[in-house]
Order: sequence, then structure tokens, then C-alpha cells
Amino acid sequence: MKIFKISFFNVGNTALGGTDYFDAIKPGLILASSDEEYLLGFYESNESLKIKKINYDTEWWQIVAKHLISKNKFDTSPEFLTGLLQCSDQEDTDGLYDYCQSEGGKVIFADPHESINEGVGIFCIKQYIDGDFEYLKGKIKINNKSYELKDIFGNLDDLTSSLVYVKN
Repeated sequence: MKIFKISFFNVGNTALGGTDYFDAIKPGLILASSDEEYLLGFYESNESLKIKKINYDTEWWQIVAKHLISKNKFDTSPEFLTGLLQCSDQEDTDGLYDYCQSEGGKVIFADPHESINEGVGIFCIKQYIDGDFEYLKGKIKINNKSYELKDIFGNLDDLTSSLVYVKN
């Protein structure tokens, strides 16, 4: 299967503290996008990865939000986290439009390397790379080398990173 984009999504809470936002993230997921389907890889304990294939037209954010809330014990609603993931994925504010209208606040996009603002609360970091990759027999081929999905993060250079959160 041809893959055109590999993305990593991590959600965190600034209440955990740290120097930058990467210090406050919890295990997240990898999303490999093809024309036909998504490969969702949920990071589990001891660096293992639980892989789920879903149709390309499926809105995966809700599946992921429920999983991340359950696994990481985030104190937030599935609807809010679904919207935050959608905003991060699509790089727009549509996913949290209704939330911001009813609860107040504004969706903010920023650099995750900035100093952490402890007042932010729940946030999402997306890192991704576009390219021409191939998924075959449980492995992704990158630059003529094959890697298991769980091992590709350290083998990708030049990831684009963004941070999204709601400022009240």
C-alpha cells in the first residue's frame, strides 16, 4: 500500500509541567495515510504498537479521542478531544467551532518548542512528513529501508511540527 503522509499525534496537559510542550505529552499515535485507508498505530506499553486499519473516509478523531482519554486518564470530554485532534489534523478551527461558540475561547496554533504556558491545559502536538512511502507486511519502507511502524519516529528527518490548544 502506498503511503503519502505519516503523522504523529500526541496529547498532553500543561499541568504536568516542563520546559516546553514536549515535556508534558503522553503516548499518542501514528497515522499513516493512503488513498484507500488509514493505518492507526496506538502506542502501548514497552514501545509496542497496536495497529488498526480504517477506511479513508472515516473520521478517526473520535476513535482516537476515546482511546487517549481511557489510556492516559485525561480529564476532558471525548467531544473536546475529538475536536482538538480534528483541528490539529486539518490545521483549521472547524473541529472546535461549536465548543468555542458555547464555552468561549479561541483555537490557537503555535510552535510546540515554545516555553510551556501552564494555563493552556489540554493540547495536541502534530508532527508529520509528506512523501512516497510503502507499507508492506507490517513495515514501512523509508529511503529503501524497511521499519516496523513502532520504530519509524527516530528514522524520519525534517518533521513539520505544530501545537494546537484553546485559549479561554
